[in-house]
Amino acid sequence: MKSFSKIIIMLLLVCSSIHGQGAYLERDQNGFGIGAGFSTNEDVTGIGGSVGYSVNGIFDFGIGVESFSFDQKLLGADLSATVISPSITFYALKQNDEIPISFAIGAGYDWQSYSNDILDDFNIDMSGGFFSVGGSLFGYFNASESFRIQPSVGFTYVTGEVKLEDNNGNEETEKDDTTVFSLGIGLAFNTAPNNIFVISPRVGISEGTTTFGVGLSFIFSMN
Repeated sequence: MKSFSKIIIMLLLVCSSIHGQGAYLERDQNGFGIGAGFSTNEDVTGIGGSVGYSVNGIFDFGIGVESFSFDQKLLGADLSATVISPSITFYALKQNDEIPISFAIGAGYDWQSYSNDILDDFNIDMSGGFFSVGGSLFGYFNASESFRIQPSVGFTYVTGEVKLEDNNGNEETEKDDTTVFSLGIGLAFNTAPNNIFVISPRVGISEGTTTFGVGLSFIFSMN
């Protein structure tokens, strides 16, 4: 049986992405992005939202908030989780006339808080913290003047722990790690000279489990 933390990790990495608004901006462009995502697999379903800012199209800073509900019960009661995920991304390569592909590396931290009726009744705190690092290759081609298609492939390694602690200070910790491979495609529409709307279906694969997701993003170029 997979751990709850590992299930959440797989969904997080599909609900979000290793690259953000900077993937759709040119070098030297600043931009602000907002997004929402949905993901699901055989164990859990999640929704989330995020905001981010890109500096010169090279560095992205973002934060997301996600909510998850599990099919599997904990102590006979339904289990849910909330995750807060700050992240940073660096675009080491940006596609242009001389470079045919882009490459991004990113890192983040996921703070997880779990809840159900049993945990609440017995004042047990269940929480987790996970660090992630990964990379993504992607490129685009223009289908028209206002529409481009941007496929991507990437991987992310995640490590951390989940802790159970009661009011008396008794605690139990479970450490975990996993690697998630992901495939995605961005469908980017220029809705205005400085505005981009992106639909991004995604698939993540880890340890025999496949997770499906889709994201919606609005990107606003500042220059």
